[in-house]
Amino acid sequence: QGSIQDVSKYTELLSKMAAQKQLALYSRDAKVQESLVSAGIDGGLAPAEGDYLMVAEANIGANKSSPYMKQDISRKLVVDAAGRATVELVIERKHTGQYLHQYVDPHDGRTKWLVGVNASYLKLALPVGSKVLSKDFDLSREVYTESGRDVVTFFSGLEPGSAATYKLTYELPFRYSMGSEVVIRSFVEKPIGGFAQTVSHVVELPAAYQIAEGSLVKNAQLESGLGSRIVYRR
Repeated sequence: QGSIQDVSKYTELLSKMAAQKQLALYSRDAKVQESLVSAGIDGGLAPAEGDYLMVAEANIGANKSSPYMKQDISRKLVVDAAGRATVELVIERKHTGQYLHQYVDPHDGRTKWLVGVNASYLKLALPVGSKVLSKDFDLSREVYTESGRDVVTFFSGLEPGSAATYKLTYELPFRYSMGSEVVIRSFVEKPIGGFAQTVSHVVELPAAYQIAEGSLVKNAQLESGLGSRIVYRR
């Protein structure tokens, strides 16, 4: 049997896991649940408002390849003189592992690997009303709405040592007010239980606008949620 002293040893680890969305808690007690929500460890998603994005992976292969996947997300938000905003999204995925731990499946007698091909569906969560303009992959189903988000989903299959790049361009469902000052707020959310991803974010406005506050995001680790606020003035 353990003691409260034993639990205290793991306080820092549990706090880190919760911050990185590797741990979520739920209680049937309304007051306790309210506290969990306030602490941000209830597993709830952020509102999909403004320039929002979440990239989630659903590994459908019966193996442990996900920790070996390296994923880089590059976003370019382009706002024209009328305030119309389009996002050019590039997702680069690389399987950094190798075939490991061979075994024979007792159900079908076939030789398989505990770490092998990564067979996953990628889900891209966008603001409701976003319009897909172009893509270089095949949708696994039509764009649908779920939990207050429009979801674009497609299949990605990678053998160990291989890589692939996926591109999507979409228009956001609102327009920016192009006055003397334009505030660009963006948020990339990490999915519950997801592994770390790298994010880069570029914003392009008409030439008359210059950055007055904030900075662009370059190769930032998405360990929880990544928000940015950039003020442009002309």
